[in-house]
Amino acid sequence: TRANQVNPDELSGGTFTTATHVLGQTGFEYNAPNLVEGREFNFFNSTLQLNGGGVAVDNASSPPHLYVADPGNNRVLAFNDFRTVVAGQKADLVIGQPDFLHSLVNYPTNSPDTPSSSSLFAPTAVTVDSNGDLWVADAGNGRVLRFPSPFQQTGGDMQQANLVIGQLNFTQSLHGVTAQTMGAPSGIAFSKNGGLLVSDVAFNRVLYFRKQGSGFITGQSASVVIGQSDFG
Repeated sequence: TRANQVNPDELSGGTFTTATHVLGQTGFEYNAPNLVEGREFNFFNSTLQLNGGGVAVDNASSPPHLYVADPGNNRVLAFNDFRTVVAGQKADLVIGQPDFLHSLVNYPTNSPDTPSSSSLFAPTAVTVDSNGDLWVADAGNGRVLRFPSPFQQTGGDMQQANLVIGQLNFTQSLHGVTAQTMGAPSGIAFSKNGGLLVSDVAFNRVLYFRKQGSGFITGQSASVVIGQSDFG
């Protein structure tokens, strides 16, 4: 809710003068339904009617990092040292938005049809691999993204994913029932042999992706489907 403070004596010609104060937001350019400043979560995405809020700890890092999926605000918040996190603490890093004050779908367009290598739409789950890379189940965009060691990235730009699974590229958003595409990935985990398991809640299935040589490749097909008789 926004409230502008205007002196009635400043009105002229049936128009308002420029507002000088805003209440309910930290600035005139922000309009999130919940105050967004980097210390809050919204675990329900009203656009997709989808609950999330996955949490992952990178125990291999020093200090151990904490990642929390924040689907309602279309972002992942990261805390540098999960051992020292206290109630009301502001996150140290944000993924999917340019700062802690935005919560747009696929920033900067606020459109579900314009994904990119840095944007998110209702991320519901996170996990960390043995290299310290962050994997995000980006449910609204029907894909899983890998962000390389977020706390080691420098510069003021948004975090950039270096791999996408579930789509053929970073700008595609197809939600078909195939071995290469996903409906709404809602959970991710690694098997003991390093394969990737993704639960696809929209299509009532789990997809398994084997490593291609020493790793994964963008747009690769799943090798196994669980919960259905085939990929179609």
